[in-house]
Amino acid sequence: CGRRKYSESRSRKDVDFTDIPPERIRNFSIIAHVDHGKSTLADRLLEYTGAIKKGHHQILDKLQVERERGITVKAQSASLLFNFKGEDYLLNLIDTPGHVDFSNEISAKLGTGVEAVLEAIVTKIPSPPVDRNAKFRALLFDSSYDRYRGVLSLIYVKDGCVCIGDSISTYHMKKDYEVKSLALLRPDEVSVNKLVAGQIGLVGCNMRSSKEAYIGDTLYHSGANVEALQGFNPSQPMVVMLQYELPLCEIILDFHDTLKTLSAGNLVKLNILLNGNVVEELSCIVHVTKAVSIGKQMVAKLKDIIPRQMVQIAIQATVRGKIVARETLKAYRKDVTAKLYGGDVTRRMKLLAQQAAGKKKMRMVANISIPRDTFIDVLKK
Repeated sequence: CGRRKYSESRSRKDVDFTDIPPERIRNFSIIAHVDHGKSTLADRLLEYTGAIKKGHHQILDKLQVERERGITVKAQSASLLFNFKGEDYLLNLIDTPGHVDFSNEISAKLGTGVEAVLEAIVTKIPSPPVDRNAKFRALLFDSSYDRYRGVLSLIYVKDGCVCIGDSISTYHMKKDYEVKSLALLRPDEVSVNKLVAGQIGLVGCNMRSSKEAYIGDTLYHSGANVEALQGFNPSQPMVVMLQYELPLCEIILDFHDTLKTLSAGNLVKLNILLNGNVVEELSCIVHVTKAVSIGKQMVAKLKDIIPRQMVQIAIQATVRGKIVARETLKAYRKDVTAKLYGGDVTRRMKLLAQQAAGKKKMRMVANISIPRDTFIDVLKK
């Protein structure tokens, strides 16, 4: 007696959705507080109508963050086929997003009373006011980007129908496209050749950028004389400029210096420089009274950790542009006079001068090689 029943249409896959008249179409959304099981109820509706197999959880949450955190970020839709009193009804479900971040995943409910919910949808929600004999108009209410197919637009067909190969236009963007693919979401994509008024489906038309898919825009057959669907308000970029007048700015000479002094706290940034270049990885925030002592400790430790190189390295600690500590790491010295056994002393002086000039040039262009463990060792207490 406690078993869950399923719709008779769950095993029927030969139903043509275009044959379902608008009178047997229902559009609905599940609206509730976050963490109240909107997506879980959607799963039970999908199971009951045979759209998915039992045991799938959060089937409409397709993004990784949605599955990991149990929240719905993007609105998803699904077309359900429900048999009520011997007639097939097309139920268009919109799973609404919840924007609050929470830590526990939504648990799957038992699914009791799902049949009563579906019957209430059929009996209490009116059919959408559509006209299948009118010119094609559709509302674009969501989009996603596919690297192989471009932008896929989720649309609600308000009037008429659209087929693969039709030329369509966007009312507000004023761009033309050719319909390449049409699909119903059940909730996976099911390719169809035509979408008619009252249906919700996915349209692929080689749209290259998501910026072209304005939410709320109207799609229509190119060249047709139609009116746009109501409710579209394009976003307007706003630029704000604020102007302030500083009284007597001509005679206030030290205003900015005084302001900076008064607003400065007791914490300062201690920068470490190697040959005049700031190493951000070694910089830290210290109290102003300990800046000098910590700076001396760090440069002394760096002198012991950094291996000697071909150039001399100046290790400096600065606070607010002032040098508070310095150590010098001597360079390797090659004895260029070892091959001399005598002769004029000017030859010896010439080789030493060339070595000094080469060291100076190398110090200007050479990169200092710092071992990976240096950053960890210098920060150890």
